[in-house]
Amino acid sequence: MSEKPIKRTQEVLNGNDVLIGISKIDKHYPLHFHSFYEIELAIDGEGTQIINGNKYSIDTSTFFIYHVNDYHEIQADKPLTMVNIAFNINILDEQIIETLFSYENEIVISLTPHKLQQTISLMNIMKDISTSLRSNKYLIMEHLLNALLFTVIGSQASNAPRKKSLLRNEVLQYIHKNFARSPSLEEVAAYSGYQKNYFCEIFKKKTGMT
Repeated sequence: MSEKPIKRTQEVLNGNDVLIGISKIDKHYPLHFHSFYEIELAIDGEGTQIINGNKYSIDTSTFFIYHVNDYHEIQADKPLTMVNIAFNINILDEQIIETLFSYENEIVISLTPHKLQQTISLMNIMKDISTSLRSNKYLIMEHLLNALLFTVIGSQASNAPRKKSLLRNEVLQYIHKNFARSPSLEEVAAYSGYQKNYFCEIFKKKTGMT
C-alpha cells in the first residue's frame, strides 16, 4: 500500500449503532479502514474495489461487507453512487455474526436479481426511517439491518467458505463484540479457556496474528 490509510472512527456513527447514507465517487475514494463494520452496494456506476490488496469489480449487483480491520479503496470507472451502512457488530443476531466470521476471505457477494430487489427495498426503508421523526427509529433500523443481512448471507451459512479454526472464529467474535472497550489479553485468554502464554502461542499459530 503506497498511501497511508485513513482511519474512520466511531464518530461517524454520531453516537448510534447504525447509520445509512449515500455517497458519490467520481474518480477515487482513498485507502481507509474503520472501527465499525460497513456495507456497500452500488446503485449506479462501475469501478474497482480494492480490499486488503485484492481487486473486485463494482457493479450494481455486488454487495460488500467490511470487517473492522479491512483496508479498502475505490477506483471509479464511471461515477459511482453507493449506499453505505455503518454499524457496530453488537446489534447483530448471533447467527449472522457467526456467518460473517465464517468467510475465508473478504465478503463480496453477487446478488441474484431477486435478492437484489429485496436488498434495495430494505435499504430504502432504512433510509426513510433514518430521516423520520420516530423516537425509536434506530431500534427499527437495527431490526431492518438484521433482516437485510439475513436476506443476503443468512441462507449462505452452510455454503460459505469456512475458517479452519473454530478457536479463531470464537475469539475474533468475542474481540469484535467487545471492541469498543478494548478487552485485555488476560480477559480474551480466559474466555478461550487457555493460560495467557499458551493462548498467545496457539492463537498466533492458528491465525498468523498476535
